[in-house]
Amino acid sequence: MFSDPLSFVTTGVVTGSSLARTGSSDSSGAFANATDGLTLRVSHRYTKGRAQRLFRIDKQVLEANPLVSAQNQAQTASVWVACDVPLIGTTSTLTPTYTKDLAVVTFGLLTASTNANLVKFMNGES
Repeated sequence: MFSDPLSFVTTGVVTGSSLARTGSSDSSGAFANATDGLTLRVSHRYTKGRAQRLFRIDKQVLEANPLVSAQNQAQTASVWVACDVPLIGTTSTLTPTYTKDLAVVTFGLLTASTNANLVKFMNGES
């Protein structure tokens, strides 16, 4: 289970957000910081022989409505990290080595030596 509150550190506009737990169940957790407009959801779904794991971060900002200047409207952007993994044997837990290998690959994808490819991806390049 993730800690409560969850520390979430980013660079740029938002730094050092503390996300309080806003909900939980056996297979999910939700965290939020209304001041920063951040919401984090973690969930797990089990199907025949597989586990799907989702880590989703939403950032909401209020922006001026271009059609009605006296009104603001909420805009939300999301980042999802999804993993689809086989269940090993009769348990729903992967071996520590397999889990560590997946974590290393995911971390490498997200951090790389620079964020240049991530920025290209976010701008629609492939």
